Amino acid sequence: MDERKNQLRTGIFVTLSLVLLVLMLFYFGLSEMFVRRAKAVTCFAESVQGLSVGSEVKFCGVRVGEVTDISILSREKLIKVDMAIELKHFKGVDESGDADVRDMSFRDFMEKEMKEGLRCRLEFQGITGMKYVSLDYFSKSGDIPVAPVEVREEGAFYIPAVSSTFKDILVALTNAVDRLSKMKFETLFGEVESVLKELNSRLADPALGSSLKNISRLTATLEKSAGNVSRVFSEERMEKLVSVFEQNLVNYNRLAKQLEKISQDMKLPESASGFRDMTAAAIEIRQELTVTLQKLGETLESIRRLAEQINRDPGFIFGGARKSQRTEE
Repeated sequence: MDERKNQLRTGIFVTLSLVLLVLMLFYFGLSEMFVRRAKAVTCFAESVQGLSVGSEVKFCGVRVGEVTDISILSREKLIKVDMAIELKHFKGVDESGDADVRDMSFRDFMEKEMKEGLRCRLEFQGITGMKYVSLDYFSKSGDIPVAPVEVREEGAFYIPAVSSTFKDILVALTNAVDRLSKMKFETLFGEVESVLKELNSRLADPALGSSLKNISRLTATLEKSAGNVSRVFSEERMEKLVSVFEQNLVNYNRLAKQLEKISQDMKLPESASGFRDMTAAAIEIRQELTVTLQKLGETLESIRRLAEQINRDPGFIFGGARKSQRTEE
């Protein structure tokens, strides 16, 4: 009797253990078979060392899938990376219906985001050297790059990739080294040496030393002058000058007001009429004076001619008188 009870207990224990094992296998492994996933492909034109099957795929820092395969495209000389992306992480994506409908919905979403600049890029995962695929907006908005020929032939959903930051740094360093290698250092060093020699000769010139001494003297003189100016134009003196200037401005304003008052008190119409009469009289006097001056000029011209005639012929006066007397007779 006791033996049968022990066998029953053993059977129950073994059965419960098998059930628990199946549940654990289902939870840790088989449950993944029921997760809805979408397949995607990207290609890298650089080394993928550190990336392996099972590496994470992150969308803006959130883990959304993993790498399922890594292969080489011989014709394109690219590294093809297959990814499985779990749709449950995308709440806006339709998960109803069969897998084909969900995949199409996911593709529509991804194509829209790729036009906004969504791209794949390799990133380091800490300091271990391991890498993961990062999905983020690394590019500008625009057209989606065309997939490689072999990827198009397979009909896989293609997500374009951009070069990693590490590769960009290596390319920049390589370009810098190439430019340095093309430089003619011998010619450059020769030019630098000639410039240094010319500079030494200029510095050894006595004229430069005398110029520097003159500059030092001029600087000392300017400092002394500045000190004298600061002593002469002290703060109290500047305040006095400012007060005097303000007082002058007040006086000028007072004088301007007085002149304005005087101009208002004057009878401007009458003054203007009198001024016009005075102007007319002055014009008449000017005209008369002009005529008188013209006559005076003619008289002086006649006297000048007479004097010249007398100088040439002193008997002109008596001859002219006798001629006049004969004419009278």
